[in-house]
Amino acid sequence: MKKIKEYILKRYMLMFSRMNYNESPWSGCVRAMHASESEEKDNELLSVSEARYKESSVYKFEDYFDVDLLGELKGKDVLEIGSNYGGMALYFYETFNLNSYTGIEISYEHIRISNLFFLKKKARDGYCFVEAYAEKLPLKSDSYDAILTFDVFEHVKSVEDVLLECYRVLRKGGKAYIVFPSYYHPTAHHLYAVTSAPIIHWFYSSKTLYKVYCDILKENPDYMKYKNIEMRNMERWEKLPGINGITMGGFKKIIKKQPWEKAVHSPVLLGSLGKVSERYTILKSLCKLLYVGLRIPVLREFSNHRIVFILQK
Repeated sequence: MKKIKEYILKRYMLMFSRMNYNESPWSGCVRAMHASESEEKDNELLSVSEARYKESSVYKFEDYFDVDLLGELKGKDVLEIGSNYGGMALYFYETFNLNSYTGIEISYEHIRISNLFFLKKKARDGYCFVEAYAEKLPLKSDSYDAILTFDVFEHVKSVEDVLLECYRVLRKGGKAYIVFPSYYHPTAHHLYAVTSAPIIHWFYSSKTLYKVYCDILKENPDYMKYKNIEMRNMERWEKLPGINGITMGGFKKIIKKQPWEKAVHSPVLLGSLGKVSERYTILKSLCKLLYVGLRIPVLREFSNHRIVFILQK
């Protein structure tokens, strides 16, 4: 029976294979892995910065919130957690007319490319990028008016520690604007190197998913050219490789235990934002049927496009 379940899962995952998928702003990362010269590698990674910069002006961070973000952030000192290669960072910096911007990333490579991108775009002074983990920010307490973060909280080792660090570095009255997918989002399994198959993590255990994922990689070495994948034992904090399995319910429980003055959740209907909804308009229409799910606690995990919160210190 176990073998049959694994076989069905494998066939379903391969129906949504990403073997030849290259329509992504992250495709430059793949090309950079195979670059023979350092200049070529930098140019490929800068193409990721550029793609994310352009994409950020189309699929806007501010569209997730029911407040005037420009009005709230103009002239403020802002920290971004998870600045990646600086593409969305520059969009934030320019669009919200910030007084200062600080971006946090976990690798020197991200920091170096982000600085190169800002220089290339002739960004004005008042920005910096810092290599650090969000669980332990090398920043002074009470230093920022606002924190922005998009699709990062699902990747951190400890959501609790990151939120406490956010609280520490914010000034009194400062706000954290947080957007990330629940583990129960239909495609939040992050097994994208192999498949974009929806809802597989709703019905299969993490152990089974990862086993089949690794089996597919072993049987199809060509997948390796699209991502440098290390088949390994997952760490204790991981639900699946690189993600912690955080959900709406889990996030709310963490907030309640912490000293935040105010927490406001902004419901965002599944399929109402993003590239998929723009590409498949019929899917966007069908997702409207889930609207009632935003009002029913047990269905919120599945009905929200993203978990969206504003936390105030």
